[in-house]
Amino acid sequence: MKPSLSIIPAFLSALWCFFMSSCVFIPMDERGPSGNRASPLQNLSDATCQHTITTGLDDNNLPIDRARTLLPQGKVYLYSTWSQLPDRQVPATISLQDPDGTIVHTADSTFLPVNGAWISFAWYTFKPTDSPGVWRFEVALDGQDISSCEFVVHRGHGVVTPPPSDE
Repeated sequence: MKPSLSIIPAFLSALWCFFMSSCVFIPMDERGPSGNRASPLQNLSDATCQHTITTGLDDNNLPIDRARTLLPQGKVYLYSTWSQLPDRQVPATISLQDPDGTIVHTADSTFLPVNGAWISFAWYTFKPTDSPGVWRFEVALDGQDISSCEFVVHRGHGVVTPPPSDE
């Protein structure tokens, strides 16, 4: 089965999110790459985001935990709460890098914020060949790097079995 990374809107009524200290918001300049004044869509310097790395979502599509260290099994989710976005179509790209810096998957989507707010989540299904180390989700809106969020993947240490009893 091919690993999947998808962007799906969550319930807008749930505008809260756990904040992880390893997630970084990168404020943007008011000028675009050409040095010209950016359009409202390109001017994302007022946008804010909070991310949670989680191992799953509940029935209301809210994070079930906050994970900083994971085993390379099942799925990992990046749950994002956005505010102060422009009320127009916003193209988004979420990519996931493994410890070697290789992008293992990328998802592109376009969403329409409601009153400047949006909630989304992306996920990745680990493969047996995925490496332990520091992994990174990177988020870009309208082609601008906005934030990144790191987490650690480690191999399990096995199961400790008690010695057989003499009884």
